[in-house]
Amino acid sequence: MSIFHLSHNVISRGQGQSIVAAAAYRAREKLRDETSGQVKDYTRKAEQPVLFSGIYPPKHAPDWAQDRGALWNAAERAEDEHNRKSWRVAITAQDFNIALMHELTLEQNRRALQDYIREQFTRHGYAVDANIHGPDAGGDQRNIHAHLLVTMRTLDAKGFSPVKFQMDRGEISKWVSHWREAWAKTAARHLERAGHHKAAERMAYGHLTLEQQRKIALEKGDHEHVAALAREASQHIGPTAAKMEREGKASERGNANRATATRNRRHWERLGELHRELSQVNGEIATEQAKNAQVYRMADAQAPTVGWWKAARARAAMHTPTPTQAHAKAAGPAPSPKQAPAQRATPPPARPLSPAEAFEKQENESRLARVMREREARRRREREEERQPGRSIADDWLDGLFKKSDGPR
Repeated sequence: MSIFHLSHNVISRGQGQSIVAAAAYRAREKLRDETSGQVKDYTRKAEQPVLFSGIYPPKHAPDWAQDRGALWNAAERAEDEHNRKSWRVAITAQDFNIALMHELTLEQNRRALQDYIREQFTRHGYAVDANIHGPDAGGDQRNIHAHLLVTMRTLDAKGFSPVKFQMDRGEISKWVSHWREAWAKTAARHLERAGHHKAAERMAYGHLTLEQQRKIALEKGDHEHVAALAREASQHIGPTAAKMEREGKASERGNANRATATRNRRHWERLGELHRELSQVNGEIATEQAKNAQVYRMADAQAPTVGWWKAARARAAMHTPTPTQAHAKAAGPAPSPKQAPAQRATPPPARPLSPAEAFEKQENESRLARVMREREARRRREREEERQPGRSIADDWLDGLFKKSDGPR
């Protein structure tokens, strides 16, 4: 079942990052960075195939905003023109990494992503560069994800706005929480529309912490999801540590995530063992119940000349005394009439039935009720057939008072 994932980063000049290079890498294209004069060519990067690539400019944006190279080179120039104080360390774009739903087709995922982009960004004047990547050749084939690059300045017919989207760390955290919740609702809506109701229900609160998710799943009675959420959360390693890991260098956060993954894997192995043991015990219980039921059915079949109710009564008498006999035995000799009422023994409470006796009692009662219904229906049909034209039920009743029959009516 799909899991929720949305991480947020920024593309910053202060970190030595180029938005043109980032756009070329995510789209697997060849773009020229006009600021540095370098050509960024990632057309041969094929470890994760690009399943979809598109530019989503806002309404009234100029035509050149549809071109990836022109869009991001214009974003670089806007920082040089309008950000005179901190242009060297300016943040040029926001970077989103979103896990898509493997239950949906590529087209359904594209529509869900498009709805999210329109509701959260283009409607407010920001341009978005979207790319959907497929899984690695040797990795998990459900790892279909999207990369979104969002401009920091709004875009209209005149170009990028001189006013920039400024936020401190606290405000960024609030906005990221808002964007995560919005994606959870959008993804759940599209899963529900496609008929994946259980996945949609879980996705609707997937943006919360693991502890909050476990609490909600427990309230809903989704114990399977509670068990799946019993894992440690990993850390976001960030671009610097990710670059070190790609180069084969171990990072502190990378080591911590590997240790967390090892503990989670051991937890899942132990959980799988417990589930297998539980399935085995449930199977043994079901087999024993079936054997007991078969024994009672065979015991009834061994005496075909005797009614089943008589066989059951005789078998019960062999094992336990009847209530009347049990009460008489417990009470002792009957008291004389001269004895005081207080000296008379009170009957003991009925003995609780064993599971086998309860099963037999229930089966006998159902058989007796079925036989009585069939007998009553047969008698009703016989009365209808015997009734002559013009005779009433009262006439039949009067005849029955003076006529012998094979049983009481």
